[in-house]
Amino acid sequence: MTDSDTDLKQGILPGEVLDEETFRRLLSLEANRATRYRDFFVLCLLQPDQASAKDQTGELLGQRVARKIVEFVRSSDIVGRLADGIGVLLLQTGSGDALRVTERLRSEIGNVRFQAEAAGAGRKITLSVGEVSFPGDGHSEISLLSRARARLQEAVRSGGNRVVQTDHS
Repeated sequence: MTDSDTDLKQGILPGEVLDEETFRRLLSLEANRATRYRDFFVLCLLQPDQASAKDQTGELLGQRVARKIVEFVRSSDIVGRLADGIGVLLLQTGSGDALRVTERLRSEIGNVRFQAEAAGAGRKITLSVGEVSFPGDGHSEISLLSRARARLQEAVRSGGNRVVQTDHS
């Protein structure tokens, strides 16, 4: 790990929602660290079922959901906004524990009313989740994100409001 990588990790505040570039860089760093120390983690890609990231309302709703997700995960976990959803990196977490976390997230988010627009009424949101584990599903940022996206798409195609996770336990 370089000095700039250490600076990057130390510069992140607990509870912060990261931009895509920073999240992907940390995912790559974590994959390298976990390889070296034979550690494990889970990457979740979440998407509000009622929002399209392609419009301004969907983007605003996605930001609000991401900020709320930060409240429900550990301070050591990492949350970031990606072009196609919300990334959550559950560090030192196996797939069985991750499923419990993501099911709890789906339930907690489902109980919150989100305002998509300043003057609009709050609405309930459901989440679709694609989940992959390191090292079982891949060893690089690219392979993990690709598999997480495929599982997220499967969750959406299956009607949404569900978690599609790895078979590795």
